[in-house]
Amino acid sequence: MDYNERNDWDERYRKWKEEKDRKKRQEEARNDESKRAKIIEFIKKEEEKVERVVGKEVKDIEKEVRLHKGVVIGIGIFLILIILGVIIYVNYDPSKIRYQYIDIEVRNASGLPMNVYYKERSLFSLSGWESMLKQGNQSDRLYGNEQYRKIIFDDKGKAYTYIRLEDQIRLEPLTMDPGKVTRIGWFSSQSDVRIEDNIRKEYKKTSVSLGFDNVEINYLIPKKENYFKVMIKADNYTDFSLGFVLNGYDIYLPNGSILINDHQNVDLNKQVDLIVVGNLTENEKDFLKNKVGSEDKKSKAIQLNGTSTSFDDTDYEIFVKNDSAIIVFSEMPTRFENLFKWNVFRIGVDQGNNAYLVILDNANLTYSEDKLDWIINDRYFNGSANDYIDLVLNKMGEIE
Repeated sequence: MDYNERNDWDERYRKWKEEKDRKKRQEEARNDESKRAKIIEFIKKEEEKVERVVGKEVKDIEKEVRLHKGVVIGIGIFLILIILGVIIYVNYDPSKIRYQYIDIEVRNASGLPMNVYYKERSLFSLSGWESMLKQGNQSDRLYGNEQYRKIIFDDKGKAYTYIRLEDQIRLEPLTMDPGKVTRIGWFSSQSDVRIEDNIRKEYKKTSVSLGFDNVEINYLIPKKENYFKVMIKADNYTDFSLGFVLNGYDIYLPNGSILINDHQNVDLNKQVDLIVVGNLTENEKDFLKNKVGSEDKKSKAIQLNGTSTSFDDTDYEIFVKNDSAIIVFSEMPTRFENLFKWNVFRIGVDQGNNAYLVILDNANLTYSEDKLDWIINDRYFNGSANDYIDLVLNKMGEIE
């Protein structure tokens, strides 16, 4: 083999070797790519497995967290309810919770006001101040005031009393026992008053004791009814008149007549006059006037107007104002006193009898000439006033 042939063979061998190496590298590259693809596929599958496992674990954890969170919240709410229950139990006072539908709130205050509520709305007030008690020949307010008149002294030590009226302050020489002059009413000491509420399943009873002489006012209030009874207890009383204040109510009488409330409160556009009774010099009068309290002297003068009527042996009176109405009666025909000047009204309660008050709800009243009675149509009843009264008396008799 000559030199040229050998070189040609070497060149061919070299090219073959390069081609073979190239194909080998391509094959190896293909194999590597396949391996990478398999690895990637394996990794993806493993990732999916991990995600499934981790996802399940996460969901289980979230579920457990939610469960624990719900348990914690439930325990918290339970503890709060227990705390609130303890607070309510410790502070529970039945006398301060409005009774349904009628409730009476007696306040140990000046005049002994007894506010009447219907469906939590204050309608009117019964009053110890406006109630009158007669024992023997002496009649006075049931519950009065120890300082109805005030006592002052002049520069010589002489005692005078003064009282504030509608349009004047009146000063007069003291001529009798100061205790009898300054005090008014059978009872006036707030420290002697006892108020007790007794709540049963079907009714509430409120007792007001005035401290001595065995005098009590008791209220019997059936649950979820529109009426109540007032019972008077007193030893050896001659007459008792239960007083109440109703602003702006007209009065419907059993004979079909209507008494229009003509109450007027006229502002006289001035302060009250200071009037001194007695034969005194102007300097002496001025000295006494200066003794009057500044708040009393600043009072505005007014003039109250209104008619007064009274009736004996009357079955009932119906007090009407817009869509509000109240029937007032006793077991037997009794006396009524109507003082529009002060919007004060009284019903006589003889021994052995009681006073009853029925609150009408959205009542329509028409007078029947056939029955000679008022026909009442309200939420609770449709019929004559006397039939309504009989119904209430029968129902009240069932719960006593």
